[in-house]
Amino acid sequence: QQYPQGSPTTVYYDPADPQNSVLVPGNSTETRWVLWLFTYVPIGIFLVILVCWSKRKISARQARQSASQSKDQVEDQTRD
Repeated sequence: QQYPQGSPTTVYYDPADPQNSVLVPGNSTETRWVLWLFTYVPIGIFLVILVCWSKRKISARQARQSASQSKDQVEDQTRD
């Protein structure tokens, strides 16, 4: 048994609310999952969307430039 009855142990508690106490300080497994789910996952999704949006914008710009160059070439050929 990790904490035998009657043995001395350190208890960590909130002085303003002693009902809020723990034997082992730190984040529990559940807390880590919540942190991942609501912090890192949305950040990852945001970064993926940002990269996709940037690539789409760059592709559209390159397509416009290509179309503009093609149009200029056709106009140059009709002048000759």
